[in-house]
Amino acid sequence: MLYQREHYFNTFDEFNSAPHGWDTDFSTTSKKNYKVSLKQSATPGLLLNTAWLGSPTLQQATTPAEMRTFALPLRLPHTYCWRGLSVNEKTFMAFPSDRELFSMMGADSEVLTISVDQGLVDGCLQNWDINPDELFQLPLTADLATQQYQAMRRNLEMMSEFMVKYGDLELFPDLSRGIRDMLIEDMLQPVLGQLDHPAISKSAATRRVKKAADYILSHLDQAITVDDVCKQVGCSRRSLEQGFKQHAGTSPKQFFQLMRLEHCRKALLA
Repeated sequence: MLYQREHYFNTFDEFNSAPHGWDTDFSTTSKKNYKVSLKQSATPGLLLNTAWLGSPTLQQATTPAEMRTFALPLRLPHTYCWRGLSVNEKTFMAFPSDRELFSMMGADSEVLTISVDQGLVDGCLQNWDINPDELFQLPLTADLATQQYQAMRRNLEMMSEFMVKYGDLELFPDLSRGIRDMLIEDMLQPVLGQLDHPAISKSAATRRVKKAADYILSHLDQAITVDDVCKQVGCSRRSLEQGFKQHAGTSPKQFFQLMRLEHCRKALLA
């Protein structure tokens, strides 16, 4: 399975009969003037689907087998209900192990679904001492902060561009593994942050602080701000400050100032 394609459909029947990578049944209350676009990128272990629906569409489906599936709305004029949970334009969704989907999308809605090899996702969780079977028992949602939402969209676009440019991830194992691992972490952390689990919260906060510290240390010669760091890490300013206070005993701004002074001192000594 390896392809990149983009289709435009002018009738409901055309769209319903096209391959989607899922076991899916669609129905609509508006078959006349039905417009849909479907962009797909597929490679071993990863399937990205972006669907824009010009008319109300009911989806009954199961996600790809042996994969963990997530979804992110790109355009959502109206809040809707997904498996009993409210979803808005910045709600990130994690499908449970039963893989079932039942949802009604309104007109002019656009959603990106990401299906990743189950072993890769579960391996990442196990490295954090988290049981995947417990995590994916029920559907999960996380309302993303603006920085988180923008960072996730940016990383997903980067992944999609990589797939289109290079075709097969297996030809570039080190690079593709790094991008895919980053993608998995970015998708898991917002979901984990919603759960009341000390080990999960601590792990997510620690990784966030490490990512921020790495960014700061690589930009000591630049006039970066805390907001710049939040944008790169994909979290709110409050979350970042709480993480630094807990794990570094200082604020992100003070950490940057201290590291910059140390950088200057070493430069002068040299």
